[in-house]
Amino acid sequence: MKNDISYATIIRPLSKDEGGGYLAEFPDFPGCYSDGETPELALKEATGALFSWIETSKEFGDPFQNETE
Repeated sequence: MKNDISYATIIRPLSKDEGGGYLAEFPDFPGCYSDGETPELALKEATGALFSWIETSKEFGDPFQNETE
């Protein structure tokens, strides 16, 4: 999987009430986020979620700007 993405990414720490660790999300892709114990792991997991999000969008014919291809 290619981790060289060119989309805006927000990484923030999660509070203890939220389970701790970090959240990484792609604001241009609604609902596309993941978490991890470290910022790097959160980004890695979110990148996988992004590629799944894009593939699902393609399957359903949903429009989006695809700058990764």
